[in-house]
Amino acid sequence: MTSRGGLEMRRQRWLLLIAALACLGSLLLWIAEIDVGIEESLPAQAPIAAPSNP
Repeated sequence: MTSRGGLEMRRQRWLLLIAALACLGSLLLWIAEIDVGIEESLPAQAPIAAPSNP
């Protein structure tokens, strides 16, 4: 049998793990949003025209 203190410590560790994963997930989503925002703000490159032979 585990003691009451052991269960409480296990619960705290699980909550800490969930909070850390939530923070990492939100950080990844934030970086992805910035990446998409940068791509949308950059001007589109003009297509490189092939040299024409007269």
